[in-house]
Amino acid sequence: MILIGGPGTNLVTEKVNQYLPAKFNEDNYWKSIKSKNNEYTDDTCGLIIKTLNPFNKDKFILLLAGLRVTGTKSCIIALMNQCSELLKGYDRGSLSRVVKGYDFDGDGKIDGVEILE
Repeated sequence: MILIGGPGTNLVTEKVNQYLPAKFNEDNYWKSIKSKNNEYTDDTCGLIIKTLNPFNKDKFILLLAGLRVTGTKSCIIALMNQCSELLKGYDRGSLSRVVKGYDFDGDGKIDGVEILE
């Protein structure tokens, strides 16, 4: 299953949020993303996660979701433009990445992404 959008806008993402290795703040989905080691609050931050579907252990979920629409856009840009970097060290099974988008040319739109973890 491919999920696009955070738990504030996607009801399926809301249902799986608690099972994710990095998750959206459950008190306020737009406040932050919490990973094992850090908390991210920038609107341009997002999650790219491949993990087992908690409701069907024979299937996987691919999640592309940000704190805001700019965070989700950061995920999509990272997947399109930095796929090899996203998959660095990945062999099989689950994958969890936190990304942050940047507006490098000053036009108000995300055009580059940093992989934070």
